[in-house]
Amino acid sequence: MACLKSLTSYSKGCKKVSGGVSKLWMIAYSDLQYLTGTVSNFKVDATGNMVSEIGLKTGKKFVEVGLIKNTFGVVENYASTPEANSFELTTEITLVVSDISIDSRTFVNNLLEASEVACIIQLRSGKYIAVGLSGYNEVSAIAGGTGVAGADLNGYTITISGLDNELIRLVDPTILTTVLG
Repeated sequence: MACLKSLTSYSKGCKKVSGGVSKLWMIAYSDLQYLTGTVSNFKVDATGNMVSEIGLKTGKKFVEVGLIKNTFGVVENYASTPEANSFELTTEITLVVSDISIDSRTFVNNLLEASEVACIIQLRSGKYIAVGLSGYNEVSAIAGGTGVAGADLNGYTITISGLDNELIRLVDPTILTTVLG
């Protein structure tokens, strides 16, 4: 049986868009809270594409995570199973934390203890996206150590994996002052 959904048009923009990430902010999922009168910790605008509000526990904000240039990536993958009329939408974030130090080790341990995390990510295009607001993103792998040459990584490579029911959403930049630390 065919579904009754029409397509909308899409016009490629004339301006080129840069890939990559500029900034990252993270929060433990447990520091989010339901918005008043809802069973969700976020709201979306009328289009359903942009996060317009995020519920935070008192005194909690997303914290900035320093990034090494060109070492952070976000990927989402949609896989459909027509026979079961089901799908799976996975997200994977990979970031590098440089240096094996008290600060970097503390950050990595905090990630492990937080279990689920949510992120706000500023893309190089200037747009902001949210990942993990549904609570299903957690650290799935950490590789720590140092290479053999002086220019090799000395630190941690962290993978955060998760599931979601919707494609990654944009974040309304007007809410950033209230949610970012």
